Amino acid sequence: MQLYHMLTGQTVETAPWQEALKVGDFYLIEKPSLWAGAAFFPDLPPVYGHILSDEDCEPGFFWAEAFSQMCPEGEMGEFCIVEASQQLTQEEFQAAQDNGWAK
Repeated sequence: MQLYHMLTGQTVETAPWQEALKVGDFYLIEKPSLWAGAAFFPDLPPVYGHILSDEDCEPGFFWAEAFSQMCPEGEMGEFCIVEASQQLTQEEFQAAQDNGWAK
């Protein structure tokens, strides 16, 4: 499956483990970046996410709640599977939360 990777601006081929992500899974975006208008922020802290729903989503997209040191209370939004660097276990996700979302 090919999807548009919003963090790199490229269309990329998904990895089998990314295609296997499902509601209830946890993931890490190890090196996120962000465009805000004309400003580019390349070195943001890791983002830890929990996939909540696939309701009204195209294939490869989910609704997820994501957390980081910049947003420790979490934020709900659309998540594309190509953004994930790796899948996490619930225990790894909980350990990151216990560590203040630091890697």
